Amino acid sequence: MDGIAEGSEVNRNFIYLFSAAELLLGELDWELPHLKTGCTSIAYKSNKTESNHTMISRNFDYAQFIVPYLMIRKNEPPGLNKTMDLTAMVLPGTFNGVNEHGVFISTDEAFPLEEKEEGLSASLIIQEALENCENTKEVINFFKKVPRGSGNVILVADPFDEIKILEYTSKRLKVRSPKEGEDFIVGTNHYTSEELKPIDLPRDAVFGKKAPKSLQGLCINETSYVRKDTAERMIQSVDQVNIEWIKKLHRDHSASPEGKGGMETICHHDPANISAASMIIDLETLESWICFGLPCENEYRFFNLKK
Repeated sequence: MDGIAEGSEVNRNFIYLFSAAELLLGELDWELPHLKTGCTSIAYKSNKTESNHTMISRNFDYAQFIVPYLMIRKNEPPGLNKTMDLTAMVLPGTFNGVNEHGVFISTDEAFPLEEKEEGLSASLIIQEALENCENTKEVINFFKKVPRGSGNVILVADPFDEIKILEYTSKRLKVRSPKEGEDFIVGTNHYTSEELKPIDLPRDAVFGKKAPKSLQGLCINETSYVRKDTAERMIQSVDQVNIEWIKKLHRDHSASPEGKGGMETICHHDPANISAASMIIDLETLESWICFGLPCENEYRFFNLKK
């Protein structure tokens, strides 16, 4: 935090405020639109991809204002793992990142009704885990040990086909593996474990009168269930995936009756929130394809994160 403040010539207190805002935005208030009611994260085992490499893909959904402040950041902390993050300027942590060992971690916000205590934001935990862990098992153990201050659905993957979803609150953490016979896993914004379902945001909860008129009365988290179902159905329909097919998946509008982007589509559009970035990463080569802004309106750019 001190380095970011000094290098960007902004007051250190602003860095603290920006970091705290992540936790505050996760506070449950059914009357207000959630800026993070989005994100679709997917990991594919090597036998599911044409390259025969473990891969991930993800739409990072957030308020549209964030797009100009997104960047790819390379970190080389002395004595720790090098990391490459797609994050927001000023933020000391990251919502999406991969390290030199090919370990990828991302977060989708969840909204538990209870079990939220003082602790670290997901972005800070992800940053620390990337710097210290060399495989998925180490990441899981790291998340179990640190104080967690929010509710999240975390995707973790490494080049050895270890792909997992961590569903957690401040008190509990449950690990989800791919379903039997499936070689991929999808995470969105709701809990699927039986232990956490009872305290999750109800599926029929709606935006209240403090929300923009265009959102009032609409289900808050229906989008999470529809995006997960859509992604799983599309991936199950093909034997293997390649880069161009994954791009089409993350540009998908099929859940919208008019075929246009909406709250329920993987390429997420609503009055408060959009797919602000999209990414595809080969965890063996660290080759990546990254789009800033809506993937249906912008092109993916190629980056070799090893260079």
